[in-house]
Amino acid sequence: MTTTFLASFPLIALLSLAQVASVDDDAAVEPAPSAPRETVLHWTSDAGQEYLYRLPRTQDVRRKPRLVFLLHGDGEDAPRTFEALGVGDGSFRPDDVLVAPEAVSSDAEGGRRFASVAAEGAQLATLVRLFRERFDTEGVALYGHDSGGAFCCWFAGEHPELVDGSVVHGAAVGEFRSPEHARLHHSVAILHAEGDGVVEVAQALRTAALFRARGYAKVNLHIAKAHGHGALPEETDELLRWIDDTTSHDAAQALEVARDALRREQPDYATAARLVQEARVALPEYDCGDADEVEASIAVVEGALAAAADAAWTEVEYELTVNSNGESVGPYASCVRWARVQFGEVPSFAAQCRPYVEIFERHDAALRALRAGTDVSTEAGARRLVDALRGSWLASGWNALHAEALARCTHGAEPYDGFRASLESLGALCGVEPMEELVRTSNAALAAYAAENPGLYEGY
Repeated sequence: MTTTFLASFPLIALLSLAQVASVDDDAAVEPAPSAPRETVLHWTSDAGQEYLYRLPRTQDVRRKPRLVFLLHGDGEDAPRTFEALGVGDGSFRPDDVLVAPEAVSSDAEGGRRFASVAAEGAQLATLVRLFRERFDTEGVALYGHDSGGAFCCWFAGEHPELVDGSVVHGAAVGEFRSPEHARLHHSVAILHAEGDGVVEVAQALRTAALFRARGYAKVNLHIAKAHGHGALPEETDELLRWIDDTTSHDAAQALEVARDALRREQPDYATAARLVQEARVALPEYDCGDADEVEASIAVVEGALAAAADAAWTEVEYELTVNSNGESVGPYASCVRWARVQFGEVPSFAAQCRPYVEIFERHDAALRALRAGTDVSTEAGARRLVDALRGSWLASGWNALHAEALARCTHGAEPYDGFRASLESLGALCGVEPMEELVRTSNAALAAYAAENPGLYEGY
């Protein structure tokens, strides 16, 4: 093992790395559980691939660290990627194992870039397997910027068994394979700054549409209110957390992610409900000594969700009743949609919704049909989209589709004159944000339950 790796980086990268780790022989440490933690380290693989890595501060037995690979873009490198995201100062994913490999392919100017070719893929696959073997982690996520993002899509298609999710940032994505395993299990987050002057936002819209058209079950498009082509640490962390939320866990891990969702400033009830169900289903296979404590804690989280859901239903039922049992359109619909998204998987809420199942399913079906086979970039498709939104004001997917359509005409040409105006009119008619009273009531019920049940947040 040599230490010429860091010397090959530009001076600016060396100086930035020096702020977060000692740039000398001591920083060259082979990856192992005994390696220094909370320190930026470097190593070179047997095949000659250079990379940085950083181990988490502690190992929480209730939440294994995720293994996250950070892939740089054109004109970038591993130290710049670590610096831009805030890895060295501990502000970015402090509880995960982070790895930033150097690309092995070259661009026309002689710089390094991640190319969607077998040799590049083999190098990363080897690195993923190495870290999985040496560290007790839970799942693998990729983050790629620019060409690194395009490579993420390609790599996940070639090696679907190695990847749980990807954050594709500021990328113009080329061709990639879509095996069934990837379509069903791979979480894809597409991140783009609305003021990106290097790669047009239209590329992000195209990528999201492509993944959805191919049948990927978990796709998240986020257009950040930011300028430039550089790193977006907060948004990246949030999307990696979304991948955490949408990845399989054992009973204790699923429980901890559910709790984390309820601890957030604005609780994510939908994620907590899904994960606590996953914990309940996984419980029979959980063979650790604390199984009884885990089961009791699952019941506490289920009780918290029921309390918040019941409070929400009181508000929602009133709004439905005074609006012809949901048959009348109006801004109240945003409250119904929010509650359906947040509490739809809470058993008590689902039971209370039964009198409205028919209208809910009718509205949901209209959007499913549109998603299945409509090219909304054409005038005909865009008009179908507007008609579908106009007739499905209670559909749980209404907000996501409305926001995506607005982004499409904000960052590209309108498919027809008046398209944006129609969308804005629908937003005013059907509501976009839930009424503050509904959210406040749900959160107050959760807080009251937590006060009576300290075990909700204190662990088991």
